[in-house]
Amino acid sequence: MKNRINKKAILNYLGYQNQDLSDEFLVEMDEAIDTVLAAAKPNNIWKSMLRSELDLVLIGEDINAHLGNAEQVILMAATLGQEVDFILRRSQRLDMKQAVILDASASVIIETYLDQQEDYLRQEFLKQRKYLSTRFSPGYGDLPLSVQENFLKILDTNRKIGVTVLNNGLMSPMKSITCIMAILDEPISKVTDPCSICRLKGDCVLRRRGGYCGRFRQ
Repeated sequence: MKNRINKKAILNYLGYQNQDLSDEFLVEMDEAIDTVLAAAKPNNIWKSMLRSELDLVLIGEDINAHLGNAEQVILMAATLGQEVDFILRRSQRLDMKQAVILDASASVIIETYLDQQEDYLRQEFLKQRKYLSTRFSPGYGDLPLSVQENFLKILDTNRKIGVTVLNNGLMSPMKSITCIMAILDEPISKVTDPCSICRLKGDCVLRRRGGYCGRFRQ
């Protein structure tokens, strides 16, 4: 997986704005990537289902605009596992600089892993002449984080991949993601800017740093 990790994305998480990067920092970033990859035990689970089964879960205008007229969707969850959490917490006690770099690296690594699983699903559904939209996660646009709990219950993630939701709506392990994709009969002719449908685009910290939480991937 290492050769697919986008270091620019890690820098975006760190608030990079074209500063000069020292050799020492570049070494620290490589070491952080290696540390997370060594600890990670990536796993995922997904389920295809009728969109109508999620009518009470898909809250907000943005997710429904994203899914368009799709009647079927894929619900998916992925995680790097508890060992990555242990490393992140330990580094927060010992070296906050290292902790920040490790956290950014882990965030990009879980996204990279999810990209790989998404690519696999695209190829599998293409065999059935079906096409997938880009993915959309709780917290994007006006889809609240509170729907995480419903997503995890539907996928039975606690039993199957060890992912649970905490009282604050965040997940454990921390580096876990849920997402939803539309299953379509026709290919998407144009990739939509994920920020274009987000109501927070005018006041987005990631956007100001040159990043974004959505995906431009086909």
